[in-house]
Amino acid sequence: MRVRARPNDEDRRPWSVRTYLLLVVAVAAGLLLVSGVIATVFDFRDARRNAQRGARADAKLLAMEISDSLSAARATVEQTLAAPDLAAVFSAPPGSCNLAGSSVGVFSSADLHILNPNGDVVCSSAEGSADSSYSGEEWARVSGESEVAISEPFTDPMSSVLSVAVVGPIVDAQAQVPGSFAAVLRLEDVANTLKEARVAQESVEVTLVDRASGEILSSSEHSDATGRSVDGTAFENTDEAAAVGLDGDRRLYGTLALEDTDWDVVVGRSEAAVLAAARSSLWRRSGSGLAILAFLVALVILIHRRITRPIAKLSSGIRAAGEDPSPEPIEIKGPAEVVHLADEYNSMIQTRANYERRLVQAQKMDAVGQVAGGIAHDFNNLLAAIISYAHLLGAQLENDPKKDDADQIMRAAERGTALIRRLLTFSKREVEKPRVVSVAALIGASAKLLRQVVREDITLQLDMDPDCWNVLIDPVQFEQVLVNLVVNARDAMSSGGTITISTENRSDAEGRDMVALSVADSGEGIDPEIRDRIFEPFLTTKPEERGTGLGLAVVNQIVIRAGGLIEVTSERNVGTVITILLPRETAEEEHEEDRAPDLTQIGAAGQTILVVEDEDIVRDSTVRLLQNRHFTVLSAASATEALEVLASGANVDLLLTDLVMPEMSGTALAARAGLPVLFMSGYADSQLRNSGLTVASHHIEKPFSPHDLVAAINRVLDEVE
Repeated sequence: MRVRARPNDEDRRPWSVRTYLLLVVAVAAGLLLVSGVIATVFDFRDARRNAQRGARADAKLLAMEISDSLSAARATVEQTLAAPDLAAVFSAPPGSCNLAGSSVGVFSSADLHILNPNGDVVCSSAEGSADSSYSGEEWARVSGESEVAISEPFTDPMSSVLSVAVVGPIVDAQAQVPGSFAAVLRLEDVANTLKEARVAQESVEVTLVDRASGEILSSSEHSDATGRSVDGTAFENTDEAAAVGLDGDRRLYGTLALEDTDWDVVVGRSEAAVLAAARSSLWRRSGSGLAILAFLVALVILIHRRITRPIAKLSSGIRAAGEDPSPEPIEIKGPAEVVHLADEYNSMIQTRANYERRLVQAQKMDAVGQVAGGIAHDFNNLLAAIISYAHLLGAQLENDPKKDDADQIMRAAERGTALIRRLLTFSKREVEKPRVVSVAALIGASAKLLRQVVREDITLQLDMDPDCWNVLIDPVQFEQVLVNLVVNARDAMSSGGTITISTENRSDAEGRDMVALSVADSGEGIDPEIRDRIFEPFLTTKPEERGTGLGLAVVNQIVIRAGGLIEVTSERNVGTVITILLPRETAEEEHEEDRAPDLTQIGAAGQTILVVEDEDIVRDSTVRLLQNRHFTVLSAASATEALEVLASGANVDLLLTDLVMPEMSGTALAARAGLPVLFMSGYADSQLRNSGLTVASHHIEKPFSPHDLVAAINRVLDEVE
């Protein structure tokens, strides 16, 4: 048996542009054909439906005309019957009666007759009515109890025309019925009169049919059809919407039954005339489709000749450039689209080079951040010891002039803590500590630093609203925002100028109360092309040695985290105004000194705490702080030593351990100890997450004050209880 190998997709020859274009033409031709067929079907269907609706509407209108005409004839008979001397006709000499007939509505001829009880004509408006009689008609026999009525269609013996009578009894003064009064209406011209009066289209057929007798009463197209049976005609079943008419043409019918009679008004529209417009649309659509196909074929030929070759050349150039790690831009001539494609490729090469430079810069920034985190950890350990010993020394020197020296040491350490926070903010590794602050107060406190940032040829002006609302934000991050905006404004004024910092209360578009901080400069302004992109990371117009493109990106992130937004207005050679909008905080401003409790507060006396810290100076200072708060304190220099203390049977209420230690981490120690735990760390938020913790865990940052340490311990112990 022979097995025929199937070629792999990779071995198949790819289609050329010309093949794709021909496929497009073929698909377009198919779509045009299918859409044309569908449109034609819908056009013919809609034309039939519209014609049937129109026929029904015409039938309704014509039925109203007939009904109105019958009502008029009835009113004429009733008005004549109401004449007091009408009965005198029967006693008057022959020939003294005079009646005048006329048309009534759609009935072109209406003969008026006065009949005796036998149906003989006593007086008539018709000529040659002498010796005429309607004695054979049931409607002519009326009584005193009869009302004005409309008869069934009958053949008038005077005119031999199919007619209908509107008849009523004549009542004399003695309430006797000497005879009747009748208006005989001819039916043969009704359909034609209706068509001429109400239907303007020549191709419309109007027919009046009597359902009771099954006869055609009147037809606009065939006057000889009056009295003809409907059997075998389109009117045999008036519910049919389409049928062949009396003239042999296929018509679309609409039928309406006339009230108070057995008559149907049938209006038929010629199907050929109705579909003529749809056929015309079909021909126009076919012509348009052929024109589109011809255009597509011409377009395929043009594209093949003018674009395929330039694309092949561009593809060859790109292939050659792909083998070069540092490709050169490709120059090509051809149609605008191909040239644009080459420009896009050249732009891609440039973008890749820019991203490579930014990646190197980002890697440098990450390395700086890693170094900053390590430095912050070690420095925080030193600051923790300095602050702890300063507190211990201050407590021993109470009421001693030398206590001021201890306070100075503490304030210097706190400044070092703030410096570390700025360093971590710069490297984006700081844990946020938002609190309610006054924007004006923070700006005033940073004024000295801001004046050091600007050059001597730049004037820094502050325009603060004294009634400015409070906001909720990390003060260190707010200072970072302020410094970045001022530095950005400074670099925009190469020839000096003025930087104005202002605050005000306002409402945003949603009606929220906001505090607006604006930094305005008189510099060069921002190009409109990049105005909407200035907060993108690494986007900068400064030379590489002067800017990283991260300043405004950091500002944007801090403002977003604070729930605010930023507005930018700028004009070339006039200046730029960047406005920070922060949500109003109704709570009172929080100060660090407001949080500081009375240092004489004593912790939970008698409780035992195991302190685990590999840094001797930090461990010893922490132990002394806790002992001064009347805790029972055990200490260990490592996790292994702490486990030995616990194994010896010591009754420990809380484990206070460093997070990062050489032999075993604080988290591993806590898992093995099975005790309530409070972690200490000089690392930032990102390093906490790497250790499996979050800011919400039981954790206290170094350096810490005695109060913060005791408060954190009490929180953990309270949760355990």
